Amino acid sequence: MIWEDVIPLMEPSQNQQRELSIDDFFECIMDETMQLWVAIEDKEIIACMVSQFATFPQKRVLRIIYISGEGMDRWIENFPMVENFALMNGCTFLEVWGRKAWIKILKEWDWECNYHIITKDLTARMH
Repeated sequence: MIWEDVIPLMEPSQNQQRELSIDDFFECIMDETMQLWVAIEDKEIIACMVSQFATFPQKRVLRIIYISGEGMDRWIENFPMVENFALMNGCTFLEVWGRKAWIKILKEWDWECNYHIITKDLTARMH
């Protein structure tokens, strides 16, 4: 019901997100393999986040794979709700996939950078 209001928040950074299109996010949210979170202020969606569970032999993680919007200083204080959701679903860790700037932002909230994901674009080598 709110997807049309979320799309404008996702579009500006879509050119950086190559793994999933907006339509892919929608399908995964609808089939419940991902979760959509929204921050609402004065009846308007000001930010959105998408998460998914990642299960490994030794731990279960709630991975935040997308965050976009404005006014983070007004909604990040509600982040314990996400932590509680993770704990209720058997997760022992949270992860954020995002730009390097998130390291500095999340350090204030007791997050630490344990590893980096380093990538190389091979599309130029494709025939």
